[in-house]
Amino acid sequence: MTTAILAEKFSQAVTYSTIFEKSSKKKGYIEIQDKLFPDGAIITWGVGHLIELEMARAYGKAYERWSLSWLPLVPKASDFKLKVSEKTSDQYKVVESILKKCNDIIIATDAGREGELIAYSILKMANVAHKPIKRMWTNKLVESDMKEAFQNLKNSEETYGYYVEAETRQFADWLIGINGSPLVSILLNNHLKNDQFVPFSLGRVQTPTLYMIYENDKRIENFSPETFYDIKGICQSEKDFSVELKEKKSFKSKEELNTFMSENKLKIGLNSGYVKEANIQTKYQDAPELYNLTNLQKEASKKYGFTANGVLDILQSLYDAGFVTYPRTDCKYIGGEEFLAVFKQREKVAMCMGIPNDWKNDQPNKMHVDDEKVEEHSALMITSKIPDYKTMNEEQRIIYSMVAVSNLKMFESPYIFDSSEILVSVEDVDFSARGRVDRDLGWKRLDKYLIEPPTKKKAEKKEISILPNLEKGMSLKVTLSIHEGETKAPQMMTESRLLSLMENPNVESDEDRKILKQTSGIGTVATRASIIEGLKSKEYIKDTKGKLTTTLKGKILCESIEGTLLSNASMTANWEKYLKEIHKGNASQEIFLQKIEVFLNDLIKKLPQRIEDKKAIFSALSENEKNKNKICDCPNGNCKGIIVLKQLDGGKKTKLYGCTEYKKGCKVILPYEFSGKKLTETNIKDLISKGMTRKIKGFKSKNKEGKEFSAKLHFDKNTNKISFVFE
Repeated sequence: MTTAILAEKFSQAVTYSTIFEKSSKKKGYIEIQDKLFPDGAIITWGVGHLIELEMARAYGKAYERWSLSWLPLVPKASDFKLKVSEKTSDQYKVVESILKKCNDIIIATDAGREGELIAYSILKMANVAHKPIKRMWTNKLVESDMKEAFQNLKNSEETYGYYVEAETRQFADWLIGINGSPLVSILLNNHLKNDQFVPFSLGRVQTPTLYMIYENDKRIENFSPETFYDIKGICQSEKDFSVELKEKKSFKSKEELNTFMSENKLKIGLNSGYVKEANIQTKYQDAPELYNLTNLQKEASKKYGFTANGVLDILQSLYDAGFVTYPRTDCKYIGGEEFLAVFKQREKVAMCMGIPNDWKNDQPNKMHVDDEKVEEHSALMITSKIPDYKTMNEEQRIIYSMVAVSNLKMFESPYIFDSSEILVSVEDVDFSARGRVDRDLGWKRLDKYLIEPPTKKKAEKKEISILPNLEKGMSLKVTLSIHEGETKAPQMMTESRLLSLMENPNVESDEDRKILKQTSGIGTVATRASIIEGLKSKEYIKDTKGKLTTTLKGKILCESIEGTLLSNASMTANWEKYLKEIHKGNASQEIFLQKIEVFLNDLIKKLPQRIEDKKAIFSALSENEKNKNKICDCPNGNCKGIIVLKQLDGGKKTKLYGCTEYKKGCKVILPYEFSGKKLTETNIKDLISKGMTRKIKGFKSKNKEGKEFSAKLHFDKNTNKISFVFE
């Protein structure tokens, strides 16, 4: 056997095998016969990350249990230990055997940092990295592109920088987690006095992302609405229209507003004015930018309610099927050759989606097509493999239509509209009105071929009023009135907003802001979705109908690291800048790890006192959370607990009402559902405080018919049981 081809996963290996003359599937590999490989070849595959970094315990007995005494643990780059993932060890044995027997290796994992990391981790673990290595590099799992990539293999040195960058990032994340997590967990548990040890974790990207959500929660919690007043007018003409103060001025009190009106000789009711300016401009708007992964995730989250992780999974399935290009891209441009590839497929894609072939443009636009701005991957694109659109599941149709329509908009004319502005002067005070009239929808015509959202959201405020034709100097009667309003609380965090913040974090330093713009924010397009999911699974945040908020655990962690480099994106900005230089060969991996060691030593030194200073805040947070969830006091006279709704995990999630002191022996438990009827918090409050509810409808009898009936419920404080009361 001569050549081993290493794919990232089974589906990718199968797709590769279809382009060769003969293939035969075996257990863990596929044998290939093709003129490209005269001596034969074998495709084998990983299962994602077959190889992982060892945990602390692998570095000696002293590290088997968490302890402050052994912090920090910072191996040299050459001393990091790898292990085979237990879940995929059988496949690794197959891969290792093939790699050891072969003469040369073709890396054919995904074209990017993660693909390089997966491949070289396997090669190092199998001790075969010294063998001749070539790189198969393609963004499209389409026959013609795959064949071209295998016929024009890259030298491994051309892409090795991606591996070094990814490995260094992996080491950095390991160091923060392996040292920061024991540190913060031990310190917090010493202060919180929980019945059970509660693990906390720190992460280079995870923790500043969590802090963004916490900051938003605090802004909402500390928000106090303020009343304001403004002046609005109705101008009388052939078609009445509304105006407002040109400077958009609002007043904090009626007194301030009345003073303004008095000083400017304005009055409530009818005033005389004239048209100071009447301008109409015809504007041209090119099609929007093409999607990168993050922008697609944001829009799909906002429009269809998808999670970031959900979008990536759907996009990955479309990529694996060959319908779209590589999903984990942060680029919003395509190259000239790729534009021609989309151009060739536009008719077929349009036909499969039922879009009329009436293109207005055949030339590339710099807003979408720029070879100089395409680096590792291009923007998301359709391919020459056309799906059977009607047989796709709805989620796939949604995401495919978004990518396809964004591509096809390049071949449409600009959106053309008339933007009008009228300035009306009343006693030398300027009032303005704006309007818009569509002249040619252009690329907007294609929006109707996107899948309709399941529930239509409130339409955003749009500038679509049509203003009358007025001439400069024309006299007008203007009726002025006072409007009272109230400032609105900041919006709750959503995945779409969080992705935007991760892409463009708020940092104080202009230099850090510049770096983050160059590095596309914190995290990568490939990892942001998993970071958000990680915050949910670790119970730092909860997702309530698409709104993200921090839990008590998340708040305590955020208070602990407030003011440290982990609470903002500046540290990540500088790390990302250094990692890019490592990729280019201009910076040292070893020096980078030394800088992290300095940071960890500083954190270990200062965090204990920081947490000590926060004790009162932790108590206040716990008390606030307790009161927020409180339904009523526990009916057990000797108990100081409260009744709350509890979520139990036992395969399937079960809810019940119970006392917060149950671990100390309080046995008060009430059902969340009783005889087929869910009991409300009001029902529980009535049961405990009054001993009896009002009549409740919707109970179901236990006989076969399941007949519905109504009854009151009675609560016996001696037995903690409830029963029906019929009248």
